[in-house]
Amino acid sequence: MIERLGGVTRLAEAQRDFVENSGPDRFLRALFETARVEYAGEEERLLPALAAVESALAAWPDSAPLYALRGFLNLRCGRLAQAERDLDVAAEAAPRCGPVFLYRALLAAQRGAPRDEVVDLLALARECRQKAFGEADFGWRIYPELASYSLPLPDRVLRPRGRR
Repeated sequence: MIERLGGVTRLAEAQRDFVENSGPDRFLRALFETARVEYAGEEERLLPALAAVESALAAWPDSAPLYALRGFLNLRCGRLAQAERDLDVAAEAAPRCGPVFLYRALLAAQRGAPRDEVVDLLALARECRQKAFGEADFGWRIYPELASYSLPLPDRVLRPRGRR
């Protein structure tokens, strides 16, 4: 059977092509590559992560989570207008998506927004059960955009103004 397929090398190439081009694997790779940038601080992975998200968007052009990831990566690349557009698309498709509020908070901070605006967005992310906030070792230190703000610990971010 292997000989009919062109030998072991050709079989390995076919398997690799299948894995690299299958939709679910593209989605998982986009998540993994973005996590390396966001949580592990591997800024040198920005462009590979962006390429992985673009590849996944080719398979799922209507995916709100992928637009949110691309928004975050564009933010880190300094493409603030594109980041905002990506986050707008994600928010329209999934209005209660915690990462969208988190990434909007980072975008606002990057643009020098007032502290209350940033805290309100972080509070909305928490209300939407932003998963990272629940991790025991989570802290704002992984987000350099927030460095100039004095923020409560993630578990202390209460409610947006007007809902307190």
